[in-house]
Amino acid sequence: MERDHEVQMARSDLYKIANYAVKLHKMLKHVSEEQGIQGWMQAKITKSADYMSSVAHTLEYDMMEKHQSEPMAEAMDASKYHCEDCGCQMHNCKPECNCSHDSHDETGSWWKDADGNGVPDAFESAEKVAEAKAKPQQNLMAKTKALSKITKALTKKK
Repeated sequence: MERDHEVQMARSDLYKIANYAVKLHKMLKHVSEEQGIQGWMQAKITKSADYMSSVAHTLEYDMMEKHQSEPMAEAMDASKYHCEDCGCQMHNCKPECNCSHDSHDETGSWWKDADGNGVPDAFESAEKVAEAKAKPQQNLMAKTKALSKITKALTKKK
């Protein structure tokens, strides 16, 4: 079977995207709303955000599906996860809570655990092994998180 290196190519492209996103975000800090940017530029940014979101959500779903289909899959302990905005526990929202997040959506990016991340504990051990093998990827992960924040900020401005 011939390998086509799609994963490595995707990782390389994601690294470039993260660098450009950070660069553009910094550049746009110096552009007022009155000055604005050209419509085609905003359209390209929006399309890029949509494409990235589609891939991320599909991979997240595929990984969760794979994890759930494993015979010895460890169930997610909802009591370990709290909403980053209101502090409510997953599946156990306080009656007086006005948070807009769905407390039953286990895939929500708002869930944080004791480690301060939203990575299910079952994935963390695999993630830690991967990090140990590829220390240079930590920079990419930080840039990917920055890209995610930028994308959210840009889509909220619509």
